[in-house]
Amino acid sequence: MSIAAGAWHTRVREHECDPLGHVNNAWYLAYLQQATVELWGSEAPVYWQLQSLALEYLTPALEGDELAVYGWPIEREGEALRCGYEVQRRDDGQPLARGLALWVWLDRCTRQPLSPAEIERAQPPAGCAPPRPLRLAADTLAGQVFRWRHTVRHHEAGPSGQVRPLEILHWVEEAKFVACSTVGWPLERMLAENCLIVQVRHDSEFLAPLAPGDEIEIHSRVCDLGRVRGAWHQEVRCRGELAATDYSTGAFLDRTGRPHPPPQAMLDALIGRER
Repeated sequence: MSIAAGAWHTRVREHECDPLGHVNNAWYLAYLQQATVELWGSEAPVYWQLQSLALEYLTPALEGDELAVYGWPIEREGEALRCGYEVQRRDDGQPLARGLALWVWLDRCTRQPLSPAEIERAQPPAGCAPPRPLRLAADTLAGQVFRWRHTVRHHEAGPSGQVRPLEILHWVEEAKFVACSTVGWPLERMLAENCLIVQVRHDSEFLAPLAPGDEIEIHSRVCDLGRVRGAWHQEVRCRGELAATDYSTGAFLDRTGRPHPPPQAMLDALIGRER
């Protein structure tokens, strides 16, 4: 079997965009996953189950943009396969996002893990690069923990019967918005205070499969703060067990899109005592 570097092309559709007019950060994972199937699905007719993800956002994509999603195999790690990705705008080659994903293969009939074939390490296509390593300061904030509960819906599962990783990124995003609203800082107040928060990266681990009907609880807390950046640590739990984790890094901007410190009152509220 030969898995080689390649590119898959797509176009940004309206339903992939958020209220700011940008492609929602979780949709980039959908691009990576579809590129994986388009590039290598015929070589490996299996379910590609995501085990870990680093996804770095560089420049927002807008409705109607023509995109090229480049993918390349990096190495086999035990029973998993690590691949690199870069999403570019086709008309000018502008890098929009970079990803690094570790996949496990599932047999389409038994849904049991399979050993990926040996591959030759591929170099990134010209001009492409993986995301930069995650760097966080020591977690000394001891911020309060916010909890958000959700029942997994049938439409959140993919062909394998398990929850799509894309949905987990949607969940952790919603959990952050709910946490901010809980302490009196809904999105409307942030905008009124000239504060925007945009996603800079996700660093995620997917530890256990989830299925429709599962009751999950997400624990979220601010774990890192800089002048114009911050990060949340989030845990997705099901039946008391850890199912996924995410370090969600964001940048603070003003309404013109320039880096700008957030309101101190909002930070104080989010790092207050646990409720």
